[in-house]
Amino acid sequence: MSYGDAIPEVKAILEAKNEEELVTFTSRWSAEERKELRTQFQDTTGLEFIAFLKKCIKNGPYEDVMALGWDCNISARVNVIKKAMKNVNDFRAIHDVVLIATPDERLKLAQAYKEKTGNDLLQDFVDQIPLTSAASYLCHLAIRENRTPRGSVASDAEVLKHNLIDADEPDHEAVVRLIITSTADEYKEINHRFEVLTGKSVQEAIETRYADKENARGLCIAHYYNLAPARAVAYAFHSAVETQNDDMAYEQAARITGLFHDLHKFAWVHYACWGVMRDDILSRFQSKEANKVNFRDACLMFWKLAK
Repeated sequence: MSYGDAIPEVKAILEAKNEEELVTFTSRWSAEERKELRTQFQDTTGLEFIAFLKKCIKNGPYEDVMALGWDCNISARVNVIKKAMKNVNDFRAIHDVVLIATPDERLKLAQAYKEKTGNDLLQDFVDQIPLTSAASYLCHLAIRENRTPRGSVASDAEVLKHNLIDADEPDHEAVVRLIITSTADEYKEINHRFEVLTGKSVQEAIETRYADKENARGLCIAHYYNLAPARAVAYAFHSAVETQNDDMAYEQAARITGLFHDLHKFAWVHYACWGVMRDDILSRFQSKEANKVNFRDACLMFWKLAK
């Protein structure tokens, strides 16, 4: 397919810094079509599309969601990881990338990270993220371990109950290893048995046990990914909506939307566990700051919730 007319159109939109029109233009193309358009844009203009977009659009969450949304692939995830590990480890960003991923996607992530940085991703985790919390174990074990049948559903449910309900202090590694290495089918049974044993949901138990948001959020994402990947995305977006710090809320929502709107396009359906995604986007993201004012419409567009 030729994008001959679209290329000068989007170039003019970006040069004019017309954020509203960029949302409208983007809505016309699928993720696969945007990928092809990016390639033809570079062939025609000699400009790399994402770099040109970032040059033209103001820094901030609108730029982030549009750049990630136009580049929602493994290279985008590598950029998120690099930024997240630059100074203080941003566990929320790291978890979004390594936990909301299939084994094949994690393998490609590690390969792309090696190609871009020259470093081994797991070794960088070992060097930069000490194993002191559930959040840190999630980073390490997500990359190091594989999912295999454990054959111990009943005892695993008891282990989860012991650590999340009964013990004075949880064994972070045991909790994370159970969630990370269980197959989806086994984990669904573990989850059900846990609820029968305790009368609580795993999310409720995690959030009661772990007061620190980085730990609780990461564990809940891993938990929900086992039940349904799109539900993990929905939970992560809801976590952004619930974040009190405005800049952090926008940053997280931009990352989740940009990276996962196409891979998990029905996350808005799973969002019903916590509310109505469209309503929450409209009510939460109302900032009139220059670099945020069009963010809400971009989110609605990517999730196909605009009316």
